Amino acid sequence: MSADIPTLATPRLFQSLLGAGFAQLPAANQAMHQIAGRSEAHGHARIERGRNLLARLVGAMARMPTAADRAPLCVRFDTVNPYTEQWTRRFGTQAFSSRLAMEHGALVERLFPLTLRFRLQVADGVLHWQLLDARVLGLIPMPRWFAPSVEAREWSDAGRYHFLAGVSLPGVGLIVRYQGSLDAPKPCPF
Repeated sequence: MSADIPTLATPRLFQSLLGAGFAQLPAANQAMHQIAGRSEAHGHARIERGRNLLARLVGAMARMPTAADRAPLCVRFDTVNPYTEQWTRRFGTQAFSSRLAMEHGALVERLFPLTLRFRLQVADGVLHWQLLDARVLGLIPMPRWFAPSVEAREWSDAGRYHFLAGVSLPGVGLIVRYQGSLDAPKPCPF
């Protein structure tokens, strides 16, 4: 990890959620989740979008990026406190943000209007995000038959951080799936 990224003795969000499992992550993945303050990481992503009208409408309403084979990607990480982070993902000129926090031992991601709750697990050096439940506006539980299906994992290849995130809805199909890699995080210039 870069010596100019501030880190604190207090465990960060993913360290707290994973406990001893955090040490099973490759160094590039640990570096991505040990930052404090504000930093950003740059890379590229392949973006797939659902093709039917309803999938395109839901994706547009959620401000998901449009399809691209190799979109430039910048992810800004803002540490709110040791257990809360704001992630802003910018694919070219399109951006969306979500807030991640630890609540009752789970990772909670707020991506308006949805609140998604995940269990994080490490297996063979890969971090898997398992969706536990989803809520609308943080209050209304989505029934399992209508809840989104989420595919999310992080790994390392040749010392570089890689990720895959995808969301589908029952009866609608794929909304968005993006996969790519990021360089090590660096402090933001602002």
